Amino acid sequence: MNLNIKNPLIKTAFLVIFFFLLFLISRYLRIAPTVVSLILPLGVFFLEKRYAFIFSISIFFLIFISGFVVEAIGIFLLFFLPILAFIVVEKRLFKHLFITIFSILAFYLMFTFFGELLPDFATQGKGLFFIIFLYLIFTNIYGYLLKRLKYEISSLLKNFSQKE
Repeated sequence: MNLNIKNPLIKTAFLVIFFFLLFLISRYLRIAPTVVSLILPLGVFFLEKRYAFIFSISIFFLIFISGFVVEAIGIFLLFFLPILAFIVVEKRLFKHLFITIFSILAFYLMFTFFGELLPDFATQGKGLFFIIFLYLIFTNIYGYLLKRLKYEISSLLKNFSQKE
């Protein structure tokens, strides 16, 4: 069984279908929907830069037209933008600078439009600054965590394909 797809457009389509169906199943069956939302950008690491952008836009569009409007905007802004900056920018200093800038901008946009969905204790006092600080730390290590997960999955698939 050959799991290596040569055509990058077909690989992008399969990854979009897989991650979109995984998202829908997790939402409707309520099986770890938050975890699935966190691993949606994993598909970006299996693709080239150009196809990673196509993957992220198509996942956003499919989730958006499925009726999960707030989730689609949140997943794209809070998770996909930092990961795309992680992949596109090569130098480490600029990479983390762009991730931080995109993260602050995304958090500001989400808070401006959907801030009323947060509980009151999170928006009063220093709770919001603490949440922003934790989010900035998370987004700066998030790309490395997903990259490591991608290598683990690739090695498992390679071992699986060698046994057959």
